[in-house]
Amino acid sequence: MQIKYGFIGEFIDSTRPQIRVLSFWPGDRFIPNFKYYIEGTPCSTIYETGLQIYHHSIQQLFPEDRDLLTLQAESYLGISIVDSHGKNIGYIAGLDTKPLKHNDEQQKSILKIFAAHYVA
Repeated sequence: MQIKYGFIGEFIDSTRPQIRVLSFWPGDRFIPNFKYYIEGTPCSTIYETGLQIYHHSIQQLFPEDRDLLTLQAESYLGISIVDSHGKNIGYIAGLDTKPLKHNDEQQKSILKIFAAHYVA
């Protein structure tokens, strides 16, 4: 699975759900530590559902997320990271400029391995 952009972040407890991105890979270097509100972004679905894959048309699905336009994102996949008490503490996600192939089981398995490794 090849993805152009990768993220690892933690959910910040607040009245308005927010993410602190611990590391962002835009293809050529790591960019650490920035925050953003998740309303109207694909990350909001990770916060709510735990795992999500959007194979294509991510900009049309989340038109309020201007970063998707800036990154020329077409597809997205992500999974939440939960602690030993089942609390949603963060996420691992990827964006690509091309549609993702429909291989959901393999993609979900890879995400679950990364999320489990991150908590361990």
